[in-house]
Amino acid sequence: MRALVGMLVALVVLLALAVGADRVVDYNVEKRAAESLAGQLGTTPDVDVAGFPFLTQWGSGRYERVTVTADRATLGDTRVEDVEMVLSDLRAPAYVSNERDVAAATAGSLRMTGTLPYGSLALPAGIKAKRNGTSRRTVHLSGEVEVLGQRPKFEAVVRVSLRDGQVRLEPRSVDFLGGIPSAAITALVRDNLTLTLSPDVPEGTAITGLAVADDGLDLTVTGTNVTMPR
Repeated sequence: MRALVGMLVALVVLLALAVGADRVVDYNVEKRAAESLAGQLGTTPDVDVAGFPFLTQWGSGRYERVTVTADRATLGDTRVEDVEMVLSDLRAPAYVSNERDVAAATAGSLRMTGTLPYGSLALPAGIKAKRNGTSRRTVHLSGEVEVLGQRPKFEAVVRVSLRDGQVRLEPRSVDFLGGIPSAAITALVRDNLTLTLSPDVPEGTAITGLAVADDGLDLTVTGTNVTMPR
């Protein structure tokens, strides 16, 4: 009986050591991945590798799901907040241990969500944007724009839509402050408020979802067989 108890104790100790080693390697790989992504995102994100045990995934170079989160990130020239990126069926070199290995990884699918702040929208100078009440499809623009040597002040309700992976702004109504300008100036102002925005997204992905929120435009970005940003 004592021998059996001793064997069970030894087995428990070995399992505990194995779990401890698994968690240590998991932590170090997640840390290395976060450091590798910091240069591309402009911030050091949190990286979480799902699944247990981790060592079998590490040895095979196949990961069921990896989640990357950051309060804010920069993709090219685009600033995005509240970023969550889920990489499924991630394939990487076995025993990944450096930035080169991370950069060689490919995700079977990628889904990213984030908010494009109103202040970072590529709008003409002098124009500010905010949510139009509680609408999920329109924003309120205000300010002034120079046309034909004049700078009429205005407020406008603009519809936001997604077209071919780009953000489209189209005025629904324009109200002028301090008098109604000529028909020609009115038409030019409306033309200036008809915009196509192309936020930077990871290579191999496209914007597939869009909604107006309090702090900006909520974007959903998806892609398949996406290589990690370099």
